[in-house]
Amino acid sequence: LGSKIFESRGIDGFYLQDLFRFEPELYTMMSQSIEMGRAFIIKEYQQKPMPLFLLWKGIVHTTLRYPEHKYLIGGVSISNQFSNFSKSLMIEFMKSHYYDPYVAQYVHPKKEFKVKLKDADKDFVFDATEADLNKFDKIIDEVEPGALRLPVLLKKYIKQNAKLVAFNVDPLFNNAVDGLMYIKIADLPESTVRPVMEEFQEELERKFFESNGN
Repeated sequence: LGSKIFESRGIDGFYLQDLFRFEPELYTMMSQSIEMGRAFIIKEYQQKPMPLFLLWKGIVHTTLRYPEHKYLIGGVSISNQFSNFSKSLMIEFMKSHYYDPYVAQYVHPKKEFKVKLKDADKDFVFDATEADLNKFDKIIDEVEPGALRLPVLLKKYIKQNAKLVAFNVDPLFNNAVDGLMYIKIADLPESTVRPVMEEFQEELERKFFESNGN
């Protein structure tokens, strides 16, 4: 919880501070954020919906329990198994459609990934995808020889209305590219929040009746 982290250790208490440098203009935002750590799904479950469903169910429950926090913030990894060409395409696609330049101006990657992409390649791919995430995912599948697709967590975060602001190479995580993203909790889709909200309400009612001896 950002409020507790900031109170006890300041900006240095955030794991993300190891990868990115945050200017003071973002300290209030960080103190109002729930920092999400790395999520790893073992191979046999990576393309299945249940792990992500349970992960997001837990995240939404946390936001309901700590309503003073306004943001979710964390890193999403692009594996070093992807070619530099694919990584460059992904980053440019994200910057074109899901980028927040206002927040980005106050965040600085400690080891920035250098995008190397010809304008002609970029224009061809972006014209073919028409800003459609699923079409772009298929392009990555065609480009990559090992049947790699867009990282599942990255797609899920985007579908939760995430904004990306910076990209950093993490030498301690097999040189994966970490995209820094945040989500305004108020902007989470109703389809994500409503089922958990109903469950949370039932839990509150049960505790209320139990505490009153009914």
